[in-house]
Amino acid sequence: MDAEKRIVIFDTGAINALRDDHNQDSIVERLGMAFHVRISGSNLVEVSGTSDSESRRRLLDLCERLLYFGECIMPYDRIITEMARCNTRHKERFEWRDVDVRAPMIEEEIVERRLVMDDAIAEEVRLDSRGKNREFLDVFRDAREKFENAFDGEQMPSITELIRMDKADGGTFWRHAASQYERANLFAISDPEIRSFTNRCPPFHALTLVPCVAQFQYGLPVRKEKALYKAGRLDLFMATYLPYCDLFVTREKEGQLNALRVITTEVGLSTRVMSYSEFVQEVLTRM
Repeated sequence: MDAEKRIVIFDTGAINALRDDHNQDSIVERLGMAFHVRISGSNLVEVSGTSDSESRRRLLDLCERLLYFGECIMPYDRIITEMARCNTRHKERFEWRDVDVRAPMIEEEIVERRLVMDDAIAEEVRLDSRGKNREFLDVFRDAREKFENAFDGEQMPSITELIRMDKADGGTFWRHAASQYERANLFAISDPEIRSFTNRCPPFHALTLVPCVAQFQYGLPVRKEKALYKAGRLDLFMATYLPYCDLFVTREKEGQLNALRVITTEVGLSTRVMSYSEFVQEVLTRM
């Protein structure tokens, strides 16, 4: 990988937007000159669930073009599993950047398409993703009454204030972090250890902030800015990829964009989270 090139990761919505962009050839050409593109395992999951086979083929053709100056990295859950297991093995010597997250098998599938062009598999993936998304959001929606009672008569916290509350001693953030670690690693972890690991592992930290954002958006009583952080399950879990790029590009102009910017700030990353239109303007006019 050229050290002088910036690394960019696209949300699947942004890949869809690039597929349909009439300036696609010019954008891809300039991408190749200035950027190293990382295609995520989550991208391939969403692409493989595209119901229309022609749309799916065009998306895969675009991903294959991007691989000429890029690579694939693991699905977000596999990344977290690898991080947790490496931390258990190496403890104080653990360094998240040393964990290899490249996914050559995904690169091969984008090129060879042994499974991803199967319409039956596409339907299965689409239905599975839709069901998991509904279950994920319902967890927070079902808890709304509880939070209404908890904040009865009080001003609703901002998202930053809610994160501070969740991260306080005994807060839900650390319980969720420990649960996430144990699920990935199959080993329990103490409170001091999970705090240390979370602070030393930005991908894990970013993922563990997702429930805070979802709680704010879906769990607290409806507010005027009700769509400010509105995003689906996979859109939010793309936060795991933020430490792996200089630029993260999403088609959204509100929900996912705002959510990932909050997470970027909280983790302390230098990653820029941009809308697709902002990115295209920068690529076409400033390069």
